[in-house]
Amino acid sequence: MIPRALLTHRWLRSSAFQPLWERLHFWTLFWMNHGAGGNCRESGEEWVLAHTVRSIGLVRPLVVDVGANRGEYARLVRQHLPDATIYCFEPAAETAEFLRGNLRDLGAIEVMVEALSDRTGQAEFYDYTFNGKPADAMASLERRLPTQVGAIEVARRTQVRLNTVDHFCTQRGIEGIDLLKTDVEGHDLSVLRGATQMLQSGSIRVIQFEFGPANLSSRTTFYDFWDLLSNRYEIFRILPSALRRIDHYEEWKEVYLTSNYFAIERSLLTNL
Repeated sequence: MIPRALLTHRWLRSSAFQPLWERLHFWTLFWMNHGAGGNCRESGEEWVLAHTVRSIGLVRPLVVDVGANRGEYARLVRQHLPDATIYCFEPAAETAEFLRGNLRDLGAIEVMVEALSDRTGQAEFYDYTFNGKPADAMASLERRLPTQVGAIEVARRTQVRLNTVDHFCTQRGIEGIDLLKTDVEGHDLSVLRGATQMLQSGSIRVIQFEFGPANLSSRTTFYDFWDLLSNRYEIFRILPSALRRIDHYEEWKEVYLTSNYFAIERSLLTNL
């Protein structure tokens, strides 16, 4: 065992060692699955559907897919939970039309051409290009900040309709959501704040949300999610084939690389 005095020696914090620590830091984040949340088949999201969701008894769930984009996640839901009732939310009219066509072979999936947020009404919606190429997966209600990783430019602004989870459930007479998934490029916290009544009544069983670079644009922190959810839910970081429980908050967990998190209502933990 390496003595603590050696590990904490100021010599190891000198400038000579910084390139090594920075490289180790990069790979440590990679091994923790930070930055790997963009592909739902490789990020661990499919594993969660196939193993965790089924193991906690969500065999015929009601699923709300917020930010459905082209339907990759909805297709996985139908594959692993074939009896699920699925509502997909996609505010961009052109993308929603493509989504309908892409999911047509999967049976009854309802596509809602509106955004979910923390209020009803209308808002400006941004389409982006990344390094000069269309990037529909980056479209958002949030105005993205400049980045040194690549050139992000606004390609188009449109007005879209806003709804909330609470209002939508009242409209449809929905008493409970089994799985609420959000992937809305930094607007995820607003979606959850628009579900306050459903959250407080324990009517949402499990939640999957994304956290990453877009949260810098929306000025939201991982602590905001922790503060909203941790009193009722156990929160996990999704790994490629496992879940890592987050049992307390610490500042070093603020990692703005695309990652997915899974929150499970505590009464369901006995089924895991």
